[in-house]
Amino acid sequence: HEQVWGSKVVYATVCCADYQSRLVLDYEQVLSVTNDGIGDEAAATIDSATRLKEELPGIRGIIVDSIIRGKHLAQLADRGILVTNYPTALKNPQRSKHGRFAPGRVEKSTPLRTFTHKPRRGKNCTHKLIVEGGVFKQPAFDETGNEVLTTCPTTGFQSRRNPSGAHRYYLNITMPCQHGDLKVTIPLYHEDRDKFAIQGLNRGEYLRFYQPGNTQFDTLYGRRNDSESFHNQVKRNLTRLPAYRSRRQVLFILGTALVNNAATRAFDLQRQGKPNPLDGT
Repeated sequence: HEQVWGSKVVYATVCCADYQSRLVLDYEQVLSVTNDGIGDEAAATIDSATRLKEELPGIRGIIVDSIIRGKHLAQLADRGILVTNYPTALKNPQRSKHGRFAPGRVEKSTPLRTFTHKPRRGKNCTHKLIVEGGVFKQPAFDETGNEVLTTCPTTGFQSRRNPSGAHRYYLNITMPCQHGDLKVTIPLYHEDRDKFAIQGLNRGEYLRFYQPGNTQFDTLYGRRNDSESFHNQVKRNLTRLPAYRSRRQVLFILGTALVNNAATRAFDLQRQGKPNPLDGT
């Protein structure tokens, strides 16, 4: 619980399954501050991601921790960058001791909209779509008659661009029903104009393109471990930045990226059976 001072850096990296395959694509010093005086990592991350998208338009998205939230996700989605991370909890009193999924964690949840369809026989059938912890659900009754929330799987997506150039994403969701599954489409991060939707909702606080717990999310988010590994490696090799002022510190930040990328290049050449120009062979 001691207050410390130091430099903060956001690195953007990419890797595959091979050993030492990480490449540092970009870095951004965290210089701006938020209202509480802490460095604004979200702003630095958005700047870096936007810069990379312009240089490498094939980038689909980024994997990052929960520092990116709410309006940040909508802002990046407008630029064609999808974020894979966990939504923040409504409350998590034991996080500091037991981590993200500590006992007593309560997920944020909110209704999204109500859908109605008419079976071949009978009255209209109504379904309430809810999102809880980033997962789409609907109320149902279990075998004892208690109301529970059941998962509604995401089966696909749609995307387009507005005349202004902003990207728009829509998710295709299947809502199980005894009269036949109901297939619906909802907008991801922009406002849903339907009269049954919740208006003014900060959708980035609740919705995710990939929902936590599904195969795509688990596979992608697992790669964030490489980010933690790289940061630990940097801290071991460079326990402090031996320079004052941000412009001088950039030289050391750049050095860590170059050293990492040189090692990756050497291992890649070795895997291909090609000579490494760095050792003269």
